[in-house]
Amino acid sequence: MKIRLLRDACCGADDQAGPLDMTLDVDPSQSVEDFIQAVMRTHFLQFSSTRHTITGQVQDVPLVQVVALPGEPPRAVFLVAPTQPVGPLLSKGLLDFRF
Repeated sequence: MKIRLLRDACCGADDQAGPLDMTLDVDPSQSVEDFIQAVMRTHFLQFSSTRHTITGQVQDVPLVQVVALPGEPPRAVFLVAPTQPVGPLLSKGLLDFRF
């Protein structure tokens, strides 16, 4: 299945320079944790000194927060069971990351 990712810009320069939209091919049986780790490996999510926590949500329902504190690698905090398959959770094909 294809999942479209949208994200807020972390600053004005990011709004103009960085991609704010991306599509990934995903196995619907893949766990939420594996999917979010794959998203994090793409470096699609961007952060700044004042915006270091972004929430991934589906239709305003938060699934995960990605935290990137200065000097530390980003880490995921799951708001749903991380072992759940992504297919049912992302059946609409859209995951929106918002600050």
